[in-house]
Amino acid sequence: MKKHIYLILLSIGIVCAETLFEVKDSLNNTVFDVSDDGVAIMNLGDTLMVISTKEIKAVIDDTKALSRKFSVSTTSAKKGQYTDLFDVSLGSATMRESGGVRYTDFSPENIFLGLNAGVSSVSSGGNIFIGNNSGASNESGGSNVFLGDQAGFNNISGYNNVFIGLEAGYSNLDKNANTYVGYRAGTSATGFGNTYVGHASGYFSTTGDQNSYYGIYSGTYSNGGYNNCYFGYNAASNNKDGHSNCVFGHHAGLGIEPTSTNYSDNCLYGDNTGQQLKTGSRNVMIGKDTGFKTSFGNNNVLMGYKSGYSMTTGSNNLFLGAFSGYSNATGIKNIFIGDSSGYSETGSNRFHLNNGISGTPLLYGTFDSPRMVVVDGTSGDNPNSYSFYVNGTAGGDYSWNSLSDKRLKKNIKTVDEALNKVMKLRGVTYEWSDEKALEKGRRMGFLAQESKDVIPETVDYNSEKDIYTMQYAPITALLVEAVKELKKENDELKKEIEEIKKIISNK
Repeated sequence: MKKHIYLILLSIGIVCAETLFEVKDSLNNTVFDVSDDGVAIMNLGDTLMVISTKEIKAVIDDTKALSRKFSVSTTSAKKGQYTDLFDVSLGSATMRESGGVRYTDFSPENIFLGLNAGVSSVSSGGNIFIGNNSGASNESGGSNVFLGDQAGFNNISGYNNVFIGLEAGYSNLDKNANTYVGYRAGTSATGFGNTYVGHASGYFSTTGDQNSYYGIYSGTYSNGGYNNCYFGYNAASNNKDGHSNCVFGHHAGLGIEPTSTNYSDNCLYGDNTGQQLKTGSRNVMIGKDTGFKTSFGNNNVLMGYKSGYSMTTGSNNLFLGAFSGYSNATGIKNIFIGDSSGYSETGSNRFHLNNGISGTPLLYGTFDSPRMVVVDGTSGDNPNSYSFYVNGTAGGDYSWNSLSDKRLKKNIKTVDEALNKVMKLRGVTYEWSDEKALEKGRRMGFLAQESKDVIPETVDYNSEKDIYTMQYAPITALLVEAVKELKKENDELKKEIEEIKKIISNK
């Protein structure tokens, strides 16, 4: 209706102006009119164009023909060929370069700006493509935003994607819900539900799905991985097919080489954490340089600055504390707790509880054979491999109980020649040679080497070169039987004395 009113007003304006020159068709309809106000071009009463002192305007009446348009074109005087440089038609505005290649197209459905941007679109809608060749292959994909030269270049039918940056999302064909932001971010990606943000983030990533990469070169070589979250410069850059990883930090989980790196189910937090990881899985590494040299390892928990720093292929370890397990390269099933705990330990199946790099651990243990726990020492302080060893004094508020149930024993015999054995023992007082490591002051006891031939049951050693140890508690049983023997002898002596008294009294 508005267009009709405009045409009527325009016709009135033309009529009011004084005609200086006009051209009519065979039906006496004016087709060209020159007046004192300007020039008008008409067709069967339909005004097509007006050039006047007030305006220059092309008029398209959509009630006559939907295909009508306004164009600025090149032309060839010889062949009558031309190329539209600027077209305005109902619902569309398009600009082309002299060769006919489109570089803008604005419509209610799409906005395309750039050489060949969205040039292949047929049935798409809701797209914004800005940049030369951005979305150039798009046919039916909709609700996409591509910004940057060749951004989303190969997208044909993908929906709800955001690609920002040179060649961002270049290879995406038909996948949806991806966000790639940065120079060549996700250039090779063909998966869905990914978010890559940063210069070359996910650059070589191909078929991976539902990944989130944030940072320059983060996840650069990811190829088929899924459910990963990488955050930081070069974070997990070389992890190829890994999945379900959380990697946060500068060079964290970088990997050694993209052709072989494939780790999954890891949580790496901190700069350079797990930097050389290749095929390990189910690891938790928290702290700067933690697990720095680990290339293969499973089920490790490393927490603290440079914890497990030298580990290369260890598995099933628990290191808690700065520098804990620092030197352990290939150990398995270790537990180190405390600052610098197990710093120099290189073995497996070891337990260290300590606070500081110097000195012996407060608690030391072995999980393999022989299993032991040493208080304030190491296995070197427990040469006989006792299950529980205290390297120093021990005490408590309650008694120390030992198993003594008759039902648990066999080959039961009474201690024989108890008094004779007691008489052969030599009780001594002494001082320890190394008072720095052992108790100070004068002590009382036995010498194991002297006692081993008298009561060998109480002396423990493997060879004469070993340190001898001795159990003092069993000597109580020996003393009990010795007292009994003395009692028996005493009773017999008493009996003899009584008999002697009787003999004397009878005289």
